[in-house]
Amino acid sequence: MNSPEYTGKPNDAALRECRADLKKVKDTVIDYISSNWDRRHLESLRTHVGKARCSLGAGGLERPAKILDSCSIFVMSLEGSPDWRKLDAFADVISSIDYYLGTFSDDGVENLNILEVAEDATKKLVPSLGTESGDSTSKDSNSIISYKKQLREWKSLPLFKRLRTKKPD
Repeated sequence: MNSPEYTGKPNDAALRECRADLKKVKDTVIDYISSNWDRRHLESLRTHVGKARCSLGAGGLERPAKILDSCSIFVMSLEGSPDWRKLDAFADVISSIDYYLGTFSDDGVENLNILEVAEDATKKLVPSLGTESGDSTSKDSNSIISYKKQLREWKSLPLFKRLRTKKPD
């Protein structure tokens, strides 16, 4: 995918499904905020982010799928009232991916600049993902590494088993 033209265009159904899931993510975030941080909304937020990620992976769009992996880590870490800057960054990621998919489904051309905006925003969500050194031994870094390992194991399951197996939290 080095060229702006993506030769293996994912099917329209996968793009539509992902965009529908991203809309649900946006709606759930609004519900979470308007409910004064009611944690009941977080479970459906995790579900919608995971479904959107699966749709991207099924559609062959691995780069935006990896960006949503970072969002999953952020959503898993939400407790109480989150930092507004992180919520803004999360909104930037979701909106960027949605816009990317919209332009991609219209003309079949990848706009890599949009994905770069999303990747930059993920560094604000989970700062340790933006660092290149793996020698950090903080509790947060270790828990993120552990979560990423569990998430990889979960993703290696066939799709039908993933739908029946609780995503690691």
